[in-house]
Amino acid sequence: MLQVIEHLPQPQDAIDEAMRLLRKDGVLIISTVQSYPIHDEPYDFFRYTVYGMKQLLLKHKHKSLEVISEGNIFVEIFQHLNVYLMLRIKSLVNNKYTLLIALPLLIIILPITFLNNLITYPLQFIDKKSKFGIINTLIIKKI
Repeated sequence: MLQVIEHLPQPQDAIDEAMRLLRKDGVLIISTVQSYPIHDEPYDFFRYTVYGMKQLLLKHKHKSLEVISEGNIFVEIFQHLNVYLMLRIKSLVNNKYTLLIALPLLIIILPITFLNNLITYPLQFIDKKSKFGIINTLIIKKI
């Protein structure tokens, strides 16, 4: 279940069904965003910490194999900036009066977002135990 449970109106039902279908000793990977701008509207319902994800699994017999939190404050800042810039361009492109402005801006903004991604790559290793996680992943085994 990769990057999907935040889009389900009843995520507990999906987790319950996945666990029901999973064989004993089967592995389930659940990954979701903790911090990300609203997207895929109007089907963006939840944000999960690792603790919230574990809460969805409480009634099921399982063993946590791995808990992964990705991102830190630096990655979060640059990621949000990139999303903001692209949303501004999208709003200009969707308006016939500002479309001509959007295209030159896009030529400027795309390298900026690419540079932001390059900058964040080494910064992600600075604070590996950050409270500013962006993506959380649980890998569990049904017992």
